[in-house]
Amino acid sequence: DPELGGPLADKRVRQAVAYSVDYEGIMDLLNGYADYAPSVIPLGVMGVDPALKRVRDLDKAQELLTEAGYPDGGPELELTFGASPGSLRETIATKVKADLEEAGMIVTLQPVEVSVYLSEMRAQKLPMVIGGWSPDYLDPTMWSDYYAYPDRGISWQVKYDSPEAAQWAKVIATESDVAKRTEGVRELNKVLMEDVPFIMLYQPQQLTALSKDVRGFAFHPVHFCNFFDLAK
Repeated sequence: DPELGGPLADKRVRQAVAYSVDYEGIMDLLNGYADYAPSVIPLGVMGVDPALKRVRDLDKAQELLTEAGYPDGGPELELTFGASPGSLRETIATKVKADLEEAGMIVTLQPVEVSVYLSEMRAQKLPMVIGGWSPDYLDPTMWSDYYAYPDRGISWQVKYDSPEAAQWAKVIATESDVAKRTEGVRELNKVLMEDVPFIMLYQPQQLTALSKDVRGFAFHPVHFCNFFDLAK
């Protein structure tokens, strides 16, 4: 949507943003305790191929910006990037700002408190912002239901409308055949990587330290530890 996104309404600009991000540098900021996925669907979910992860390519980013009509970057390519002040997200956003400016973009960081972030996103007012997502259960529909349909979830909030993405989301939601659902995730990932409505900046790792005397601990990728099961 040009009114909301400005230059970001052009897919080539979004692709340039994705190619400008120094993903490995973000991993270094997080001391190596993180990774990133090809799209917003995280590693570990069926159908997500780590080999498809995007790597930084400033030449490709600048080529895309030239195709989009911004050969020299400059004021016409100014982007506003929202992040929660005083948080890890602001630190990551500062890093991303520097990455994008290396490709010729001008990025203005906008402090956005969490409460404001939620209300502004839901009102379709934030063109570019860093946020987080935690699933309620470990199934690909926790992402496809919210990042692919134009009339709901995060995709609605950023005005992303792709019939192809919605088609694959429906396959993921309605198919009982595991192979077909896996294919749906794989194909949806390809669409999201092509359209770039979202970029996975980092997927944090959870570290759990236990005394050798603790018994009954079971790691779960979504839920917190059930203390009822623990014993000495």
